[in-house]
Amino acid sequence: MDAGSGMNNMVQKGARGQTLGPLRPSGKIVLSGTTYEARSEGLWVDHETEIVVIDSRSGSLIVRPIDPDDAACHENGESLMVGEPTITTPLHAPPCLVERVNGVVWGVALGALIIPTVLLAGYALNYTMILLPLAGAAAGGIFRAFVRQAINSVGPREDHRVRAYLIASLLLVGASLGMWAGGLTAFGCLGISVGLVLGTLAGGVAGWTTLLILMML
Repeated sequence: MDAGSGMNNMVQKGARGQTLGPLRPSGKIVLSGTTYEARSEGLWVDHETEIVVIDSRSGSLIVRPIDPDDAACHENGESLMVGEPTITTPLHAPPCLVERVNGVVWGVALGALIIPTVLLAGYALNYTMILLPLAGAAAGGIFRAFVRQAINSVGPREDHRVRAYLIASLLLVGASLGMWAGGLTAFGCLGISVGLVLGTLAGGVAGWTTLLILMML
């Protein structure tokens, strides 16, 4: 059931619960089976995150994610030693995994790993193999540039991370198809390198087009 603002005074500081949907900054939490309106102290809080009540303001509970190292958080309504809460949250969700990775470094590593693969496939060792890490670096730069566009396709306090993963998936599919197509040509490592770069670019364009469509919906 939902608890009205008049019941907030029945919730003591230090009470622990879980978010019911994300807090951006407002939303709902569940404490001992009861749903309350709540606001985040300052961090973007995801769905089903363990939280602790630190204050109440304007009929809404103020909460923060539970820190296992916070010795001030106690059960059974004991005092919670906190400062004045700040009701400001970031306009965007924190970056997801595909936004944090260094695409250029991973691209170079991928290109280097392709070299023994093509040697095992029967390609002759030659100078064109140096193009593979270089192509990987270029593809990684393209990957990073397109993935970063996801955050620009959403409004304030909308979660862009699903879109970032979508773009990343299309980029990886494009890169894989590009390398496969390049390997079918008679140009050897040169063809694979060009295919990697063009395939990644095509995947990025497909991802950006998808974002434009989603923005118009």
